[in-house]
Amino acid sequence: MPDAITVRRAVEADVPGVGVLWKEMMAFHEALDPRFERASDGEERFAEFLRASLANEKWLLVVADDGGTLVGYGMAAVSERPPVLKERRMGLVSDLAVSAAYRRRGIGRRLVDEMMRWFREQGLQHAEVNVATCNPLATAFWRSVRFGDYLERRRREVP
Repeated sequence: MPDAITVRRAVEADVPGVGVLWKEMMAFHEALDPRFERASDGEERFAEFLRASLANEKWLLVVADDGGTLVGYGMAAVSERPPVLKERRMGLVSDLAVSAAYRRRGIGRRLVDEMMRWFREQGLQHAEVNVATCNPLATAFWRSVRFGDYLERRRREVP
């Protein structure tokens, strides 16, 4: 039941559990598109990134905790846009993952709500997220939490 699951700010002791969730998310994406294949040292580099983010006031790492087991996480950052744009600062959701066994229980929405609360505290007016177009679950989720279309990124192989 979602009420027993706590959404809270992460601490350094959470890094291994977030790493497990990240690996699950990356494997899911790689099965959809092989371009998401992890680097051989990807897990170690991600753990380093998490630790650095925890110490950086421009980053937020939140976790969904089910009695000591992490079942989801979200990462958010205050991002700077190019100086030619009027709105310079915006929120960026860099990651959101909920373990497959815990999906469709409102956990992802709770993680997003916590990131939106933090963005408001930072004085931000807008937030963005990159969504893998090959992932229909993510596309539907982000629409359900009121993230609309904004930019579309294209990719091409270099001949």
